[in-house]
Amino acid sequence: MNVILITIDALRADHLGCYGYKRNTSPNFDRISRRGILFTKAIANAPYTTASITSLFSSTLPLIPDDNYVYVSKRGPLSKILNKQGISTFGVHSNPWFSIYDYSTGFSKFIDPFEERKIRQTGSQKIKTKIFSNDLIKDSHFYSLIENIYSKIQRKKIVSPYANADIINNTVLSLLNIPLEKFFLWIHYMDTHEPYIPNEFVFGSEISNEEITKLMDKFRGNTKDITAEEQKTIVDLYDNQIRYVDQKVGELLKTLSEVFNHSETLVIITADHGQMLGERGLFGHAGGNIPLCFFDELIHVPLFFWCENKNFIEKISKNGKFEKQIGLIDIAPTILDIFGVVAQKKSIGQSLLTNFIEKPIISQGIECKYPNQIKYFSSGIKKHCLRTIDYKLIFSESGAVELYDLNNDPKECTNISFKEHKIIMKLMNLLQNNLSSYKTMYDNSEQLKIKQVIKKLISNKKL
Repeated sequence: MNVILITIDALRADHLGCYGYKRNTSPNFDRISRRGILFTKAIANAPYTTASITSLFSSTLPLIPDDNYVYVSKRGPLSKILNKQGISTFGVHSNPWFSIYDYSTGFSKFIDPFEERKIRQTGSQKIKTKIFSNDLIKDSHFYSLIENIYSKIQRKKIVSPYANADIINNTVLSLLNIPLEKFFLWIHYMDTHEPYIPNEFVFGSEISNEEITKLMDKFRGNTKDITAEEQKTIVDLYDNQIRYVDQKVGELLKTLSEVFNHSETLVIITADHGQMLGERGLFGHAGGNIPLCFFDELIHVPLFFWCENKNFIEKISKNGKFEKQIGLIDIAPTILDIFGVVAQKKSIGQSLLTNFIEKPIISQGIECKYPNQIKYFSSGIKKHCLRTIDYKLIFSESGAVELYDLNNDPKECTNISFKEHKIIMKLMNLLQNNLSSYKTMYDNSEQLKIKQVIKKLISNKKL
């Protein structure tokens, strides 16, 4: 069987119809979910791209075995394992981090269409390409300055810094215009990542390019200046982008159905993380002015499996829904299982094709200025999230703790850490025990830090 993995940057689950959203943002995703399997509780193992995609491809947690999660190539990624087995591996994306940190490891072909079109780049694009590909400065403050200037130029011109879904689709089709026996294809879309530049206004009133520019400047700058009306407009723009990428994914799968036998091809659709759209006064997902958060707007992601082979689908779910909580960390072992390849020993996730055991999901990250840039890791603070069916524990190694009751407070509005000391202690110990079970790959000093945090909280009478 072949596998097509589609990841959509910054797509949150609760803005899709199949997850209960009232707007018709996702007719194609909704149809796919009805024909295949809808995973109701899929959780990203990090709230931003590099850490999340590394977890997905390597089935390791972001901070295991170390905090250099941007180097997925050192963790035995799915693509490398499959490639060694003689399986053709292809990747098409337009996220610059994937090129900068060599997420191409193990791919027979790995294409960013914007990189492929260097010959037609504008002056600002040529500057971006030259600087962004320089290993000596890609983690420097100068790099960040140039990136911000480039992004501002693009917004002023109302030109997206990423290839849109049309371009991605055309690249995929040109790449697969050859006979293939077994293949793994990864497609990453950027259309639901800011800046939001709709091709068509299906939701809300059409606004001018100048208004979009001002909104995006606020979105990435001083979000405190965003009014309630502007927040509604940002949601409209975001929903229009969902509708666009939903349409393009539908078009691509329809075209591919004429090329490949869908009874022998599994399509997996998910997201690397979600997006804050004004909840708690926050916009975006991580870095800059955004504190590192683990609210469900950021880590509850959509996940669908679709294949015309009903016997295969029923191995995972008889009724088209999978209601156990899973992590993106479980996707790599599942794909390897489909190809009949044994997962590596350090894999933490489980295959969904076997007797899946529901467990608490751990998400992690580093709170720093730019958590996608390794330059800032050493000055950052590590944060951990443990999500059970009933509660979500979030704690920083600085000592801060949050606790949310997911049953009685699904919007995570009230931090109950100050009155539920026994629950916190239980969850902290559960987290520590989970990390201890990975001791062959997890740094013992990290476990010591967690114990020290618990001891400090107890001594300060916070537990």
